[in-house]
Amino acid sequence: MNGFFVAGGNLAPDARCYVRRQADDALLAALLSREFSYVLDTRQVGKSSLMVRAAAQLRREEVRVAILDLTGVGQNVSPEQWYSGLLAQLGAAIGLEDALEDFSETRPQLGPAQRFFAALREVALPASPRPLTLFVDEIDAVRSLPFPTDEFFAGVRACYNRRADDPELLRLTFCLLGSATPDSLVRDARVTPFNIGQRIVPTDFTLLEARPLAEGFGDGGMHAIERILYWTDGHPYLTQRLCQAVAEVGRWDNDSVDRAVARLFFHESAREEETNLSFVQRRVLEGGEDVTALLELYRRARRREVKEEPGSPLGAILKLSGIVRSVRSQLRVRNRIYARVFDEAWINRSIPDGERRRQRAAFYRGLLPTASVGLAGLAATGVLTVRSVRAEREATRSLNEVRLREQRWKEALEALANERASHSSADAALRQLAEDRLRTSQEENLMLRKRLGISPETDLRLR
Repeated sequence: MNGFFVAGGNLAPDARCYVRRQADDALLAALLSREFSYVLDTRQVGKSSLMVRAAAQLRREEVRVAILDLTGVGQNVSPEQWYSGLLAQLGAAIGLEDALEDFSETRPQLGPAQRFFAALREVALPASPRPLTLFVDEIDAVRSLPFPTDEFFAGVRACYNRRADDPELLRLTFCLLGSATPDSLVRDARVTPFNIGQRIVPTDFTLLEARPLAEGFGDGGMHAIERILYWTDGHPYLTQRLCQAVAEVGRWDNDSVDRAVARLFFHESAREEETNLSFVQRRVLEGGEDVTALLELYRRARRREVKEEPGSPLGAILKLSGIVRSVRSQLRVRNRIYARVFDEAWINRSIPDGERRRQRAAFYRGLLPTASVGLAGLAATGVLTVRSVRAEREATRSLNEVRLREQRWKEALEALANERASHSSADAALRQLAEDRLRTSQEENLMLRKRLGISPETDLRLR
């Protein structure tokens, strides 16, 4: 059964491990109705597999299909080369390479974008009475091109706007897929096609949808799926990857699943080595946005304090990274694996040093601004203001939180030490994780004491 699950890459339309979701039905229905559709979401949630399956179903319905992969066209190209690359992919997909090339060569007076859409209307559509659907995959690649691409999106929109005057265009349908927000793809909102199209959302697997995966385990498969979804919450890639790892071990009780999770995702270098975790971390920390603002918004999402705001650019970036998702109009951490890997300690380590210092100063803004006057001195002289009292309470609360976390990880270490299970790599990874967390808690505790001037005796009083 080791070859049953597939983690990463496109799944074949007939793959037995393919999980059919509501998005499958919604996309197919939209395209059969000739509606412009788009699937914009984070990576590794099954967008391309969704496309491949929809394309196969459309072909069975006598629809001509072309999949244009923008990563195959290149980035260091001119507009002329880029649009010619699109025409070449289109021609290869529908058997019109020579006709499209001849048309392009005989229309030098047209600009590259105009020539591409003219070739669609005057060559590709008349070649057959059957409808034509174009999937444009990896649409976010346009952001790396050395020229603006608003003309492309304007052309897609024009194909729909002209349907009333040109009924032939009713047989032409587009579906755009990628990891981007509409605003990041189109600079001029007047030409965006995204406000006339149907958005398709590939949600994470529900337990009911994930039932086909149980076949990969044989007897007792659903029990394994339940525990796997406990950790992944149905994230497509993480679910397939964990299923694959558990199936290779040959045991799928809860303990075996938990050990596989630790072995794959909780070791020290997992954020750099595991492809999905690495992408999430890079997207949050290296996306060119305000890293501190993103991390603070994520911190609040961890505490369930963030309502989803459709116009929030930071919220959109967090969702696009995959680290959070919308649950009943709130941003929540996407699954337990992310919650454990991208925890409070990770947030604190990832905040830029200068900003971390500024935030700590702001946190203790209840103290008098004179740097030389500390909390201990004020307490000794009995001149605490209302604001400094509030600051002391906040500091006490912070220390208590750190102590509680420290105690929990001490208990975790003791539990691991007392286990009589075999010393597998997963056990080592779990123990290392507990030790790292304990060390982080102790460092935070010490840092708070030093900054506030709290001696061990004062610490005992605060307890």
